[in-house]
Parts: sequence; structure tokens; C-alpha cells
Amino acid sequence: MTVLKEKFQEVLASVLPVTLFVLVLQLLFRPLDGMQCGRFLFAAGLVLVGLTIFLLGIDTSIAPIGSSLSRSLARTGKLFIVLPAALALGFLINIAEPDLMILARNIDDLTQGGLGYTQLMLAVSTGLGFMVMLGFWRIFKQIKLRYLFVSAYLVVLVLALLSPSEYLAMAFDACGATTGAITTPFLLALSTGLAAMARSSSRDGSETFGMVGLASSGAVIAVLFLGTLSGQGSLQGELLLSESGSFFFDPFKAVTGPMFRQAAMAIMPLTVIFLLINGFTKETRIREYGRIFVGLIYCILGLAIFTIGAEGGFMQTAQLLSMHIMRSYPTWLMVVLGFFLGMTTVLAEPAVHVLTKQIQEQTSGAISHKLVMIFLSLGVAIAVAISILRIIIPGLQLWYILLPLYIIAIALSFINDELFTGIAFDSGGVVSGPMTATFVLTFAQGAAYALDPTLVVQKGYGVIALVCTSPLVSLQILGLIYKVKARKQNKKEVSRVNS
Repeated sequence: MTVLKEKFQEVLASVLPVTLFVLVLQLLFRPLDGMQCGRFLFAAGLVLVGLTIFLLGIDTSIAPIGSSLSRSLARTGKLFIVLPAALALGFLINIAEPDLMILARNIDDLTQGGLGYTQLMLAVSTGLGFMVMLGFWRIFKQIKLRYLFVSAYLVVLVLALLSPSEYLAMAFDACGATTGAITTPFLLALSTGLAAMARSSSRDGSETFGMVGLASSGAVIAVLFLGTLSGQGSLQGELLLSESGSFFFDPFKAVTGPMFRQAAMAIMPLTVIFLLINGFTKETRIREYGRIFVGLIYCILGLAIFTIGAEGGFMQTAQLLSMHIMRSYPTWLMVVLGFFLGMTTVLAEPAVHVLTKQIQEQTSGAISHKLVMIFLSLGVAIAVAISILRIIIPGLQLWYILLPLYIIAIALSFINDELFTGIAFDSGGVVSGPMTATFVLTFAQGAAYALDPTLVVQKGYGVIALVCTSPLVSLQILGLIYKVKARKQNKKEVSRVNS
């Protein structure tokens, strides 16, 4: 019960800021009628309960499975076994990612099947699995992280030039959506266990970080690759406003069956591969199986409840709010609201707290959890505000913003410590979790629809991309601050000794 209480409090701290944000806007602008407001509160309750159960399931099943599998693979010491297994694990865990499911369904609906749900899920999960395989190879061979990031984003640059412009925004949105509440702790467990077993972790813990950021770049490559193969000049579509139904529970009833089936199908493949590998290695004892299987049931139940809440009321509320404010008030107000929404949602992401606490633990408190949160929240707040500006300003393309940010991030990686480079790129993956994939994305799409319904595909995506890019710069700036302070401290020590 203590663990359940802790998870509930953690998720409550995540859902409450967004809920209060909506209620404040409701008091100020009255964008929702009584039934819509009630549905939002009910949906927020489902999201709260679903995420609590889901995160409890992750702690008792997904994280132990990740640690067990990484130890099993490291003990073989054979890359021809480790690398294909890493690809399969990356693929299977990403198929179960709720953020990616929501984004893929959103893209499928918005493009009217032009980029289908199954096609996107398979492509993104394959891309992520491939980059997880490279991440394993890096740890075994002790390759510098920056070299893999430079190589990956050079590939991204080439594919971006060959793909239709709409695919660029969707690709970087997919990058953010891949590393959410299930993929992040699993990959962190894999990389931590593998670095320890491979005896390649450095004293500063730099080998532990970087896997999440590297893996998420595979999503960008995969979607842009689909764009180069599509043969389409562009993707067309329109925002399909959710049907409310005449009864309160209609939107929730409509998605209940599909969400439970999808959740079960997402978790089952990882369960099967765990049983197969552990059957040979015996890494996990039989008596631990019961706890792990109960945790997997929690994952299925929590994932289903969370997505029912998100699809049934959360996302519709975000659309209605932004459409009403964009049509009825000055556009600069949306930019201000975007800033506060960005700050709210990054504080609300469970995976952010997982990563920042691990950073503090791995660095023995040298890098403060609170300081990392401050730099993250400011970066994401600015990113969401810029996303709204991009929707408002005609002709402002996503790559005008992303390209300079990535050039700065890559340049900083060559003058920063390896530890901070890994932390920054991992943080880029985790800031865009359940709240961003559900609320912030549809908030931006509602604003784009209010301005011009024909440009929703072109303008409605890209907010997740900017959100997950901002930490690459903001946290590496924090790294430079630490580096300068360390040099000054060393100079003081040297002068004190000499005197």
C-alpha cells in the first residue's frame, strides 16, 4: 500500500497542474459547457488512476525485466547475440509505449489514413530498436556518445531534405513520443545494467546516460524514411473534432473495448520474449515470476484506463480550449498561455522525475535534481510558446527553428563533458510524455484549426519536436556552467596549495 500511495502522489502531482490550468481558463474564458467540463474532470480522474496503476506495474515488472535481460545479455559477452536481442527488445518495448499509440492514432485520423497507425507504429519501433542496438554496441566498445549523435543527425539532415515537409514535424514529434512512461525506465534499466555488467561505466556515470536520447533519434530516421518512400507531394487531412454524444459517458464507452485490446497486445510480446530468454538464462528466479506477472497485468489495466481517459475527454478539452481562445482573444494571449502550459506539463511528466532523480543519484548529488528541473521547465516553456508563434506566423517553417537548435546542441556536445551530453539528450526524450502527447499536442492542433482548418497537418505538428529539442540546449548550457564553476574551483585549490 505504501508503494501505491507513493505512485498515486507522484501521478497526482503530474495531473493536477494541467487540471488546474484548464479550470483557471474555464473560470476566465468559459470555453466549455457544463457537460464538457464534467467530462474533462472525469477523464482527468481516469488518467490519474490509469497512470498510477501503470507506473506501479512498470516498477514491479518492466524495470525488473529490463535489468534481468540486460544482465543476461551482458553475461554472454557475444555481440552477435547481444545486438539482435537489443534490436528486438527496443522494438517490443516501444510497441507498448502509450504516448506513441496516441500520436500514431492522432496522425492516422488527421491524415485520414495517409500515414496509417500500424505503419507508423512498426516503422518507429523498428527505428528505435535499431538505435538501441547501436547504443548497446557503444557501451561494449566504449564509443564516444557524441560521435553517434553526430552520425545519426547527419542521416536525419539528409532524409529531411528528401522528405515532404509535413513528415519532418511528425518525425520529431514521434521522436518525443517514443520515450515516455514505459520506454524510458526500461531503457534506463537496460543501459545501467549493461554498463555495470560490461565493466565499462566511468566514474562520473556517463555510460549510464545517452541510451534514451540515442534511441529516440531512430524514430526521426524511421518516419523521414517513410517520407522518402511515400512518393507523395504532401500529406493532406483535416482535424476531426471529437463526437460528444448525447450522454455523458458516450465518448468513453466508444473507446473502452479497443483500448483494452490494444493494451493487451502491446504488453504481450515483451512478456513472451522475457519468458524465452529467461528460460535459457535462469536470471530471474521462479518465485519472482508471480510479482512480475501481476505487474504486467497492472500495466495492461493502467494503460487501458489511461488511454480511455485521454481519448475520451482529455484531448477533446485541449482542442476546445485553444480553438475558443484563438478565435475570441488576441493571438499573443495564446503565446503566453503556451509558455505557462509548457512549464506546467514538464513538471507533470512522470518520466522527467525518474530521470532527474537518477541523475542526482548517479552523480552522488553533484548535479541537483531541482536545478535540472528548473532548466528543463524554462526550456520547455519557451519551446511551447515558440510552437504557438510558429502556428500564428505565416511562412515560419519548423526547420527554421529546429536546424539552428540542433547545430547548437551538437556544437555544445564537443565542448561539454560526456556526462552532460548524455543527460541532455536523454532529457530530450523524456520531457515529452503522456501530458505532452495528449494535452499539449491537441492544444496546438486546436489553435491551428481555429486559424486555418486547411493547414492543420502542416501547422498542427511540431510542438512535441520543439519540446524534446529544448533540453538538448538548456541542459548543455547548465553543463557549461558546471564546467566553468569546476575550473574556477580548481584554480582556487591550486592557488591555495601554492600559497
